[in-house]
Amino acid sequence: MCFFTHQYYRTVQTTRLSIIGLGLIGGSIALAVRRSVKHCKIYGYDKSLLARSRARREKIVDHVASSAGHCASQADLIVIATPLGAARSIFEAIAPDLPDETVVTDVCSTKRSIVDMASALLPNRGRRFVGSHPMFGSERSGIAAADSALVAGCRCILTPTRQTDASAVRMVKAFWRSIGLNPVLMSPGEHDRVLAKASHLPQALATLLMSQQTSASMKVSGKGLFDTTRLAGSNPHLWAEILLDNAEHIAAELRRSAKQTARLADMIRAGDEAGVRRSLQAGRKNRARLESRV
Repeated sequence: MCFFTHQYYRTVQTTRLSIIGLGLIGGSIALAVRRSVKHCKIYGYDKSLLARSRARREKIVDHVASSAGHCASQADLIVIATPLGAARSIFEAIAPDLPDETVVTDVCSTKRSIVDMASALLPNRGRRFVGSHPMFGSERSGIAAADSALVAGCRCILTPTRQTDASAVRMVKAFWRSIGLNPVLMSPGEHDRVLAKASHLPQALATLLMSQQTSASMKVSGKGLFDTTRLAGSNPHLWAEILLDNAEHIAAELRRSAKQTARLADMIRAGDEAGVRRSLQAGRKNRARLESRV
């Protein structure tokens, strides 16, 4: 049996873990369980035959299921690690055979829509579903990029609602803690509002900055451009889903950034050295705060 424990929570027990979606995130979670949790059987499923074959060959999971429904039926805890666009079909596939006590969580980057989806499609109005957003990742994708080292020390945002069973929340908290993540609780709506600024905006701005480059500018660029635009290498299909799903909040953040960009441009054009310095200093101060938190 697997025991996910922490000094502040009662022992939560599971015997079988199912991961549906064996890409970067799902594969990294499986490897982290392998590293940190002893004697836990991991079942896995992915629509990609290549991903399933690699997961089996490299023993990333113990058993590769033939379908999402079969994978879910084996589990005490299910982690849905697919892109947001696949979540509805996964919920529909697992709902008929989902055991009453099985807990379901996910890894999606937006939370309001998937929590609503779980409530509508899973048994008992999704009371055994706990929305999760583990805050680790990479601009790379696919099971070949999976790495347990990505996981440890990162935050994981949980978004239970008033309808969520307390025991399900305890299990999901304990699971994430067992592989080195630090759970933080907030509402689905607050998550989407805050993550629009902290995660979705950096992705959008890195992409926009890189799209403005030319062959000439990239030829003379230094490490600064490379470091600043790392996120521009992320999967466009996945990120289009995220940005469109959180449209209201990310659109507001982009408009706010556009105003600040225009203000800085006006100060530079006017030769306002004090204003430019204030703008640079504000960014430097927040960067120092971020570094001290990390």
